[in-house]
Amino acid sequence: MEDCNIIRFTWGQNVQGKLGIRNDEGEVDIHRSEERSAQNRGIIKKPTQASGFGPGKIEAAEVFCNYSSTFVVDRMKRVWALGSTERGVSGTGRSNGELTEPTQVSLVNIRSLSLGASFCLSLDEQGRVFAWGLNNYGQLGGGSAFIEAEPVRVSFAADETIRSLACGEYFAAALSTKGEVWTWGQGVSGQLGHGNKSDATMPKKIEGISKIDQIAAGDSHTVLLDQNGQVYVFGEGKDGQIGRGDEFESSAGYRTRPNLVEILSRNKIKITSIAAGGNHCLAIGVPTYN
Repeated sequence: MEDCNIIRFTWGQNVQGKLGIRNDEGEVDIHRSEERSAQNRGIIKKPTQASGFGPGKIEAAEVFCNYSSTFVVDRMKRVWALGSTERGVSGTGRSNGELTEPTQVSLVNIRSLSLGASFCLSLDEQGRVFAWGLNNYGQLGGGSAFIEAEPVRVSFAADETIRSLACGEYFAAALSTKGEVWTWGQGVSGQLGHGNKSDATMPKKIEGISKIDQIAAGDSHTVLLDQNGQVYVFGEGKDGQIGRGDEFESSAGYRTRPNLVEILSRNKIKITSIAAGGNHCLAIGVPTYN
């Protein structure tokens, strides 16, 4: 983004101020029953410029959202929070209430964010990871506190530098510059890939895989793409997330170790990009003829 005059627009449900818009600034419907129960925050029915952003204000470069929060990374690589502060999810030191104006998180030189359910991770330019929010399954990657209201450093092996992150509902994954994957947090569906269904309160490297190029996380499953264009999935599979379309998956189906999606390989498709939704996977690929 090269234009310094970028303006940030938001619209939709404005509960807890997560859009950064006062109700008198947009076309608002506050008569719906769900809005009356949410302090009449209203619905912003058309794209509206968010308060605090734009020329002469905070120059937004990237935006990240989950159900109750919005985070903006500005051109100075600082992080600003809007919306819920419950369970420390805003990272601003508060653990209740809401933020209706952009409030700075104590992070600098941030490259990217990844958001789970009531917890967040950030990755800085040095490859360091910080976490905050709810820690009921160890998804913050360390510490015994149930809630961390401000960013805390996630520790990896001394020679590890992280280059990308992915958050599931209550777990997280990190990809190192070596092409190795570390996971932690909730493991009840095998989504950590360690061969069991145990939670992990500290990052743990997945053994037996290497040269991974991309990672993605759904609610309870994890997707990996290696440098050869092959896809691996593990975790919950009852909705077909594992990609074993020619094999039966029970209603309790899951895999605790990375499972190669063989259908893609058999059809000579090289995958170049992956993504994961709550209970589904997506991939972009090209045919190969060798």
